[in-house]
Amino acid sequence: MTEPPFTGSLAGTERLAREPLILLFLALFATAAGQAFVFAILPPLGRSVGLDEIRITAIISTSALVFTLVAPFWGRFLGPGGPQARHCDWIDGLLHRLTLIRRAVLTLQDKA
Repeated sequence: MTEPPFTGSLAGTERLAREPLILLFLALFATAAGQAFVFAILPPLGRSVGLDEIRITAIISTSALVFTLVAPFWGRFLGPGGPQARHCDWIDGLLHRLTLIRRAVLTLQDKA
């Protein structure tokens, strides 16, 4: 006998409510946009303060390593409430970091 074709989602997203998925998407999008912004701004910003390419690369590589190593502990830190309660905190923190980077860039442009 043949089995009927599988019609569900492989990710299991048919059981999730729409609002948490939208919030998750926005948080991931904000994180990706922030990382892309940092990677585009960090090299010229580093050169303007006198860092060479090796040091700038070391900063980026170290941050990637830290993200990789800390991820499992961060997942446990979120606890039973899950990441949904923290998404707004992540977006808020990202906006604050981007504001600080913007201020640093504007300050360096004023000095030039």
